[in-house]
Amino acid sequence: AALFFCKIKGIKTILWTHGYTRKLNFIKILIFKIYWMLADKIFLYGNFAKVNLIKLGVDANKLVVIYNSLNYQYQLAIRNNLTNTDVYKSRFKNNYPVLIFVGRLTKNKKLDQILQAQKLLLAQDTVFNLVLVGKGEDENRLKEFATSNGLIQHCWFYGETFDEIEIANLFFNSNLCVSPGNVGLTAMHSLVYGIPVITHNNFNNQMPEFESIISGDTGEYFEENNIENLSFVLKQWLNLTSTNTSEIRLNCYRIIDKYYNPAYQKEQILAHLK
Repeated sequence: AALFFCKIKGIKTILWTHGYTRKLNFIKILIFKIYWMLADKIFLYGNFAKVNLIKLGVDANKLVVIYNSLNYQYQLAIRNNLTNTDVYKSRFKNNYPVLIFVGRLTKNKKLDQILQAQKLLLAQDTVFNLVLVGKGEDENRLKEFATSNGLIQHCWFYGETFDEIEIANLFFNSNLCVSPGNVGLTAMHSLVYGIPVITHNNFNNQMPEFESIISGDTGEYFEENNIENLSFVLKQWLNLTSTNTSEIRLNCYRIIDKYYNPAYQKEQILAHLK
């Protein structure tokens, strides 16, 4: 109704939206097409949505990808003072590489898949420690799986924290961030501190921030729900992060510093408000 009113009054309107990233039925597509076509500009979180909207017939000239951002300036100030610590060595009493996840421990994140991959790789003499930072309804099930499969000594259920310096230190001292379900803001949070991200390759089931993961550069994709493929990708990237740490860290910084920050968003917004 607001869009119709503005169109009649000649008032310029801009939508800021996820756009079209998941399959919709015919009625919903029809409604959304009217909604999108009434706007003068549409700001989007990613290019995947832009391509989908163009396929639906939305004018490409009104589509502007401005990505997303977190508290970038604060995170940048923290990043500039980060150093490697023994936070994991003191906890695990070993020097094995560390995989981390930060977020809600919920079923849709499919965190049990990391544990299944950990079990598979352990049987192949590839050992890593896993740190899950957060709370959620799936925590007890994950703990039970880790305990019953002999993984608990390599798992740290860190609990919930909202201290950004604490989170930054945990990320910075890890090797990889893994999110087997949809990845969302976790990708940006990890990359800003220089840690590559692993997630699944079904983009229809992803959040728009998955685009910050550039295959072979800032992380990797595995075949959705395929534990063997996840294990393969994890092993590959554990080897990469042990030999190319500095280069990979800089790649991760670069994507956030270039696109996923408020300064870039501001620049794009102001350019299209004219």
